[in-house]
Amino acid sequence: MLPSRRPAPRKRIVSDIARWVATSGRILSADGTVPLYDGAAGEQGGKTGTVVVEWGKWSKESNMPERPLVLVVGANRGIGLGVTQAYLGHGWDVIATARAPDRAEALQRLAGAEPGHVEIRALDMSDGRGVDAFAASVADRTFDAVLINAGVAGPAHRSANSATPEEIGALMFVNAIAPIRLGRLLLKNIKADSGVLGFTSSIMGSVALNAGGHELYRASKAALNSLSRGLFAEMRGRNLTLLTLHPGWVRTDMGGSGAPVGVEESARGMVDVMIRSAGGRGHAFLDYQGKELAW
Repeated sequence: MLPSRRPAPRKRIVSDIARWVATSGRILSADGTVPLYDGAAGEQGGKTGTVVVEWGKWSKESNMPERPLVLVVGANRGIGLGVTQAYLGHGWDVIATARAPDRAEALQRLAGAEPGHVEIRALDMSDGRGVDAFAASVADRTFDAVLINAGVAGPAHRSANSATPEEIGALMFVNAIAPIRLGRLLLKNIKADSGVLGFTSSIMGSVALNAGGHELYRASKAALNSLSRGLFAEMRGRNLTLLTLHPGWVRTDMGGSGAPVGVEESARGMVDVMIRSAGGRGHAFLDYQGKELAW
């Protein structure tokens, strides 16, 4: 399992010496805060005072901490929407994608409740050219984290004996090929040393834990797991963290109403795992509670 490097953001009351640390452009300390200097005087004429600082980097222009930026792919509903909400709760800004933003009503309401902190973009993960164009459209952005959350259940028959080439092609492209394609294109946009790239996979993609059933979906997620492992080999030297994540069996349109894990619980856990893993610079297959899974 990757080591825990940064907990969820916390506020601290700090003195003017901490303001000097922040405004000098330094990254805040590893625990996500500026150290507490109670009553100490900084290099601003010996004045005393306090300032509230959150995890991030201080913006000299606005004299406020910059909010970290995350890209959440597939944020119009379910786990992706929950992840967007969880990151906002941690004080992050979000670029959230939806296949049809004009019909993503829940995401639009969330953006309306967080003015200036949610940017909604169109992205259809079944469209290869669209994936490439999207990556080009954010070429000037730098992300602290990226979660590529894309998945379809596949044909209702779920059987290799009944599957057509068209069905398998569509399933594999959305669940495995397009996520890796987009992740590879975005590597240069993820912040060096502390950046995290995550893929929403499934325990059903584990070969070691395969108990049978849902064989086509399992195969697509196993392909994603394998491809993510190969992508990590390409990432060496970039000092990034790669996570292949199992969100749990979640009560979504795909998971069904009988699933034991709620969207909020799953999303909050995934976000906590991603934040804690920043700076780990390894690759792990983890569930939403941080438990390491067998490949």
